[in-house]
Amino acid sequence: MKLVKIFVIVFSILLATPILLATPTLAGGIGGKTMMALANGDIKVAQTTFANQTIIMKRLSDATGYKKDAKAIPIKGTFVAYLASNGQILIWSKESSKIIKGAWAVVNSKEKKPKILFCLSLTKQRKNVMCHIVKYMGNVVFDSAKGNIFNLKSGGLVPAPLPYSRSLSTIQNKIK
Repeated sequence: MKLVKIFVIVFSILLATPILLATPTLAGGIGGKTMMALANGDIKVAQTTFANQTIIMKRLSDATGYKKDAKAIPIKGTFVAYLASNGQILIWSKESSKIIKGAWAVVNSKEKKPKILFCLSLTKQRKNVMCHIVKYMGNVVFDSAKGNIFNLKSGGLVPAPLPYSRSLSTIQNKIK
């Protein structure tokens, strides 16, 4: 419950404060060494690293103990997401013919030894928030690229049926 309150507070601050637009390129995608460095670093660096990125991500299954994910992310399996610099997330999934809009933020957990968390929600209920420890995001994010490479727009139609792939370039080639 405290994590939800933290997300609401941080998300409100993010909406009122312009996020830095200087986004480092994520060589090799969001994962591995990049996530380890972000997990032990500054929260602002993590925010700017995720901002303005298109990613392929999977929602953890309910079997992993993340039952709350089903409410925060009402889609299954793998999806493509654009993380806008203003904290908006646009999702292209197999379950919808339209782009799904939500919110994302990077926050600190409230523990003795705080962890940097990546949180997102696609519902209007702020209590339905899914968060992952940034250090382990490499387990759920398969590929990333700078910018809105599929030109996703809130409420717009999806570019094509989403082909299964863990590579953004493969998806780009399949939908041409």
